[in-house]
Amino acid sequence: MVSSALSRTEEAPFATVVIRIPADKLKDTLSYFRGLAVKVSSENIIGTDVTDQYVDIQAHLDTLNLTKKKFESILNSATAV
Repeated sequence: MVSSALSRTEEAPFATVVIRIPADKLKDTLSYFRGLAVKVSSENIIGTDVTDQYVDIQAHLDTLNLTKKKFESILNSATAV
């Protein structure tokens, strides 16, 4: 859960809940919360693309290992350091 707010006004109590869920669980989660509600008067679904935040650690590690091997090869063939 990211945040929540509850208003207990006598005329129309309402709550706001902000959660983060995996995309593949969206449909089931929405069904679950709709089943809990007495009445759903509005819905707001926002998605955020995090593709640019993805870092392929294995690719970085592979590159570093290749660089290390290259430096070791150069060092082993050096006659003077």
